[in-house]
Amino acid sequence: MKVVVERFEESARAADLAPEAAIERLKRNADDIAARQGTDAEANRERYAALERRYRDLIGTTPLFRPFEIVVDPDWSIAGRAAEDYRPAIPATGDGIILALAGFVLGWGCGGGAHGAAAMARRRREKRASAADSKADIIA
Repeated sequence: MKVVVERFEESARAADLAPEAAIERLKRNADDIAARQGTDAEANRERYAALERRYRDLIGTTPLFRPFEIVVDPDWSIAGRAAEDYRPAIPATGDGIILALAGFVLGWGCGGGAHGAAAMARRRREKRASAADSKADIIA
């Protein structure tokens, strides 16, 4: 946006016109395309000024209060596009939920199997140790 606005203002200066005068000249042009370019240039300059003002306000605020600054003066077009592009961090599609559940069940099974194998080995060692102790008691 900055590049577009600066390029327009540079073109206006090259024609020895203030940007506002160049916009008015374009808007009064009989050619519909040129008149539309004037309207577009005016909208671009206004949009850029609003964005620049919001940015300066945001940068001037301490980092802790920046989210509140955005809430006080939101830019709904940017917020709307951000909401459209938002992808949740968790698998929220049907395929993602199924795969997440399958991974959970597989992980639970592997963890339970490993725990069961370790417990069985421990019980076997304890049984052998007690059998050896009872054999030693019989011999003694």
